[in-house]
Order: sequence, then structure tokens, then C-alpha cells
Amino acid sequence: MACLIAKPLIRDPGIYVDPDGMAKYLINHPSFFEFELLSHVFSIARSRYWELDFDNYIKETLKAKQQFFTGYNLINRFDDIDFTLRILQD
Repeated sequence: MACLIAKPLIRDPGIYVDPDGMAKYLINHPSFFEFELLSHVFSIARSRYWELDFDNYIKETLKAKQQFFTGYNLINRFDDIDFTLRILQD
């Protein structure tokens, strides 16, 4: 498995939030806000009723990202985030 990331993004990491910008796989969804940080895409609920739309959102976002990512993980604790790229060890 390879994880591609541009060197400038490693030296000067940024949060990318524009779905029409650098990452074409970020979607604009009414109930969820997506952003990318260090090759990880995060989503935060931005609607009080996000739970009603969660299943539809997951289907839509996974379809947009199927070429680039293998799945998703729900983050309950900070150490659930794979900043050390443990996924590359398999």
C-alpha cells in the first residue's frame, strides 16, 4: 500500500475544507462538514438532526472517496486517529 502526500503538505500542513479546491473527494453535505488534514478526511456534524441523515451521508461520502480510501472509522477518542499511519504496516 502506498500513501501519497505532497512534500509541501508535510512541511506546512493545512486543513483543506473547500470541496472545489485541492481534494476533489470532499463533498458538500447539508448535515456534515468535511475537511482534510495530513491525508485524513474528517467529518463533523453540522446539523442538530445529523443522526437522521447519517446512513445517506456515509453512502455518499464513501462513493466520492472509493478511489482514494478503503473505508472509514468512527472517532470516539483522540487516539482513534491514525496519525502514525499504522495502516501502512499491514
